[in-house]
Amino acid sequence: FDALRSLLKSTQENTIICIKSTSPPEFIYELEEADIDIQSILFNPEFLREGSALEDFFDPDRIVIGGSDKTSMGVLSSLYSEFDSEIITTDPVTALLIKYLSNTYLPMRLSFVNEAFQLGDSFNADIPILLNGIGADKRIGKDYFRPSPGWGGSCFPKDTKALEETIKRSSLNSSLINSINRSNEEHISWFADRVISLSAENSKEKIVLYGSAFKENTDDLRASPTLELYKKIKSKNEEVYIFDEFGHDIENSISDKESIFSSFVVIMYPVNDIETLKTSLNLNENKIYIPWENKVL
Repeated sequence: FDALRSLLKSTQENTIICIKSTSPPEFIYELEEADIDIQSILFNPEFLREGSALEDFFDPDRIVIGGSDKTSMGVLSSLYSEFDSEIITTDPVTALLIKYLSNTYLPMRLSFVNEAFQLGDSFNADIPILLNGIGADKRIGKDYFRPSPGWGGSCFPKDTKALEETIKRSSLNSSLINSINRSNEEHISWFADRVISLSAENSKEKIVLYGSAFKENTDDLRASPTLELYKKIKSKNEEVYIFDEFGHDIENSISDKESIFSSFVVIMYPVNDIETLKTSLNLNENKIYIPWENKVL
């Protein structure tokens, strides 16, 4: 609040302050209780994916502007007039909830896909065909519909947990939202057991998790499923390593593909030129597991 007060004091009259960072809806009421005039403050949450921020900035699905002053909202809307995107203008609380609930729906969807992965695997179903058949329904779609070892990153875990706290403070009961993080944690545990079982079936004593980041096209380790999966596999006295292409200081990490020999290699997320990677790994007597295909090569 001190930073915001200082900014309000140092700006000229009619200056518009635009907040893009993710904030809980109760932040608005806290501003009012702190006697901070929110008339000149707009809330314009960003929806940028790590690894494709420029693309998302210049071609957004929607632009959300929340505020109390229609004139200020009109000025900010005019800045986006060249964008071919829907501009949604609303009150501050609704704007903040749009961001929070968007960042909660997506991991909920990922958790559903991973639970479908578990169920399908238990019945020996063809996982790619199963999920393609579900996603072919236009009401469902195929975006964010790829099974994985788990989800993580800088936003999804943080925002879902923050929304859980908001719900708790509101004395509401939201069993669905409150289960999203737990579902992810349970899936990573299930996946660890799955990897250990498959490596044994393929007579490989060494496991290599290929890819250290929380997803493709980034080097970000925050809440990386790879790191969580590593801990769970290691806790069961298995020999496990992480292939880290970025040179992070990670326990039991390797960075030379040629040193991966006679191992059970789990491809944690899609990588560039995966066919060449498969060939080079197979030449070194490795077995390769691709989770979203549920296939060992």
